Amino acid sequence: MIDLTFEIVKNEVMASDIFEMTLKTDKLPADIKAGQFANVKVPNRTDLILRRPFGIYSVNFNDNTIKLGYALRGQGTQALSILPAGTKVQVLLPLGNGFPQVEDGKKVLLVGGGIGVLPLLSVAES
Repeated sequence: MIDLTFEIVKNEVMASDIFEMTLKTDKLPADIKAGQFANVKVPNRTDLILRRPFGIYSVNFNDNTIKLGYALRGQGTQALSILPAGTKVQVLLPLGNGFPQVEDGKKVLLVGGGIGVLPLLSVAES
Protein backbone atom coordinates (compact mmCIF):
# COMPACT_ATOMS: atom_id res chain seq x y z
CA MET A 1 0.00 0.00 0.00
CA ILE A 2 1.12 3.52 -0.74
CA ASP A 3 -0.15 7.01 0.08
CA LEU A 4 -0.40 9.01 -3.16
CA THR A 5 -1.60 12.44 -4.19
CA PHE A 6 -4.38 12.29 -6.77
CA GLU A 7 -6.16 15.05 -8.66
CA ILE A 8 -9.92 14.91 -9.05
CA VAL A 9 -10.74 14.68 -12.76
CA LYS A 10 -14.50 14.27 -12.29
CA ASN A 11 -16.79 14.17 -9.28
CA GLU A 12 -20.37 13.80 -10.41
CA VAL A 13 -23.75 12.41 -9.48
CA MET A 14 -24.52 8.94 -10.89
CA ALA A 15 -27.93 8.56 -9.23
CA SER A 16 -29.73 9.96 -6.21
CA ASP A 17 -27.06 10.32 -3.47
CA ILE A 18 -24.57 8.15 -5.45
CA PHE A 19 -21.40 9.77 -6.81
CA GLU A 20 -18.56 8.76 -9.11
CA MET A 21 -15.12 10.24 -8.50
CA THR A 22 -12.42 9.87 -11.15
CA LEU A 23 -8.91 10.42 -9.80
CA LYS A 24 -5.60 10.79 -11.65
CA THR A 25 -2.05 10.43 -10.36
CA ASP A 26 1.43 10.41 -11.89
CA LYS A 27 1.86 6.61 -11.67
CA LEU A 28 -0.58 4.02 -10.35
CA PRO A 29 0.77 1.12 -8.29
CA ALA A 30 0.98 -1.94 -10.55
CA ASP A 31 -0.48 -4.26 -7.89
CA ILE A 32 -4.07 -2.89 -7.86
CA LYS A 33 -6.56 -5.75 -8.27
CA ALA A 34 -10.28 -5.98 -8.87
CA GLY A 35 -12.29 -5.56 -5.68
CA GLN A 36 -9.69 -3.71 -3.64
CA PHE A 37 -10.42 -0.39 -1.99
CA ALA A 38 -8.83 2.97 -1.28
CA ASN A 39 -8.95 5.26 1.75
CA VAL A 40 -9.52 8.88 0.74
CA LYS A 41 -8.61 11.77 3.04
CA VAL A 42 -11.04 14.70 3.04
CA PRO A 43 -8.82 17.72 2.28
CA ASN A 44 -8.82 20.94 4.31
CA ARG A 45 -11.08 19.57 7.07
CA THR A 46 -9.44 19.21 10.49
CA ASP A 47 -12.72 17.91 11.96
CA LEU A 48 -12.76 14.91 9.58
CA ILE A 49 -9.59 13.05 10.51
CA LEU A 50 -10.61 9.55 9.41
CA ARG A 51 -10.19 8.62 5.77
CA ARG A 52 -13.20 7.31 3.89
CA PRO A 53 -12.97 3.79 2.37
CA PHE A 54 -14.28 3.43 -1.19
CA GLY A 55 -14.26 0.45 -3.51
CA ILE A 56 -12.14 0.81 -6.64
CA TYR A 57 -14.38 -0.14 -9.51
CA SER A 58 -12.30 0.92 -12.50
CA VAL A 59 -8.55 1.16 -13.08
CA ASN A 60 -6.94 2.62 -16.21
CA PHE A 61 -3.17 2.16 -16.21
CA ASN A 62 -2.78 4.01 -19.52
CA ASP A 63 -4.27 7.21 -18.06
CA ASN A 64 -3.19 6.51 -14.44
CA THR A 65 -6.79 6.95 -13.30
CA ILE A 66 -9.10 5.14 -10.93
CA LYS A 67 -12.85 5.45 -10.44
CA LEU A 68 -14.46 5.30 -7.03
CA GLY A 69 -18.16 5.17 -6.31
CA TYR A 70 -19.64 6.40 -3.06
CA ALA A 71 -22.95 7.15 -1.40
CA LEU A 72 -23.69 10.25 0.66
CA ARG A 73 -23.77 8.86 4.21
CA GLY A 74 -22.33 11.54 6.48
CA GLN A 75 -20.19 14.64 6.80
CA GLY A 76 -17.16 13.06 5.13
CA THR A 77 -18.88 11.92 1.96
CA GLN A 78 -20.88 15.17 1.88
CA ALA A 79 -17.61 17.14 1.99
CA LEU A 80 -16.10 14.98 -0.76
CA SER A 81 -19.18 15.34 -2.97
CA ILE A 82 -18.68 19.10 -3.37
CA LEU A 83 -14.99 18.98 -4.28
CA PRO A 84 -14.45 20.32 -7.80
CA ALA A 85 -12.23 18.92 -10.55
CA GLY A 86 -8.62 19.93 -9.99
CA THR A 87 -8.72 19.41 -6.20
CA LYS A 88 -5.84 17.34 -4.80
CA VAL A 89 -6.64 14.49 -2.41
CA GLN A 90 -4.48 11.98 -0.52
CA VAL A 91 -5.37 8.36 -1.24
CA LEU A 92 -4.03 5.26 0.49
CA LEU A 93 -4.18 2.25 -1.83
CA PRO A 94 -4.44 -0.57 -2.75
CA LEU A 95 -6.09 -2.01 0.35
CA GLY A 96 -7.82 -5.34 0.90
CA ASN A 97 -7.37 -8.66 -0.85
CA GLY A 98 -9.54 -8.03 -3.87
CA PHE A 99 -11.12 -10.83 -5.84
CA PRO A 100 -9.35 -13.94 -7.15
CA GLN A 101 -8.33 -13.80 -10.80
CA VAL A 102 -10.90 -15.45 -13.07
CA GLU A 103 -9.54 -17.89 -15.63
CA ASP A 104 -10.24 -17.04 -19.27
CA GLY A 105 -13.40 -18.69 -20.52
CA LYS A 106 -14.77 -19.36 -17.04
CA LYS A 107 -18.18 -18.04 -16.04
CA VAL A 108 -18.60 -16.15 -12.79
CA LEU A 109 -21.75 -15.26 -10.87
CA LEU A 110 -21.52 -11.73 -9.46
CA VAL A 111 -23.96 -10.83 -6.69
CA GLY A 112 -24.12 -7.44 -5.02
CA GLY A 113 -26.55 -4.83 -3.88
CA GLY A 114 -26.68 -1.08 -3.49
CA ILE A 115 -23.36 0.74 -3.54
CA GLY A 116 -21.65 -2.64 -2.98
CA VAL A 117 -22.24 -3.58 -6.60
CA LEU A 118 -19.68 -1.06 -7.90
CA PRO A 119 -16.51 -3.03 -7.03
CA LEU A 120 -18.01 -5.99 -8.90
CA LEU A 121 -17.77 -3.94 -12.10
CA SER A 122 -13.98 -4.27 -11.98
CA VAL A 123 -14.38 -8.06 -11.91
CA ALA A 124 -16.74 -7.90 -14.86
CA GLU A 125 -14.23 -5.74 -16.78
CA SER A 126 -11.38 -8.16 -16.12
